[in-house]
Amino acid sequence: MTGRFSASSAAVWLHTSAEGLLAQGANTHGITLNALIDATHGIDFGPLAPSLYERLETPDGKIQCAPEPILRDVVRFRSQVLDVAQDGKTFDAHDRATFDAHDRATFRLIGRRHLRSNNSWMHNSQRLIKGKPRDQLMMHPDDLASLGLSDGQLVEVRARVGSVRIAVQATDTLMRGVVSLPHGFGHNRPGTRLGLAEQNAGVSYNDLTDATAVDAVSGNAALNGIAVEVVAV
Repeated sequence: MTGRFSASSAAVWLHTSAEGLLAQGANTHGITLNALIDATHGIDFGPLAPSLYERLETPDGKIQCAPEPILRDVVRFRSQVLDVAQDGKTFDAHDRATFDAHDRATFRLIGRRHLRSNNSWMHNSQRLIKGKPRDQLMMHPDDLASLGLSDGQLVEVRARVGSVRIAVQATDTLMRGVVSLPHGFGHNRPGTRLGLAEQNAGVSYNDLTDATAVDAVSGNAALNGIAVEVVAV
């Protein structure tokens, strides 16, 4: 750090820079930022008090990193989600109401982002959409083979609430039993007003998300891990 700060300059920098944060911290100890700058080897303020351990209000004085509700849900997660990666056939009662796991190929759907496709407006920039298309359903090659599908083939992805049609892309970066669809597409909606993006509208991930699906612990909307069926068109 170089330079010195007057009272007026400190006021300007207080909420806009790292120096401002340092000045604020120094003030809590009764010194100025300039005094801190002049202390080439730093300043020893002694032990911090009260310590974090003294401020914790848990019965054992420790941070609870594994509360019981979370541990209970790990059991549910293992039985209802992780088993899908092994055979693609383990689903909870909600999913079985829609899919017969013995007769249909069922998977868990997750979303994804791309460096040049983080938000839907980026699909309207010629510079960002150049190159290979990024609006495909990613799927493990072994899953493709088990369904008799080939890379690039058009498939239909069916969820409880709706379905979309999209080309499939083989990739071993996904675990078996999982398929991935990019978010931010579906530019064929009325009123989109993104002329370039409409030329490669893609399909909307939101057409497959289920308003009745929630995270068991937090109650938040479950936007990933959706049970879907993948079939050839």
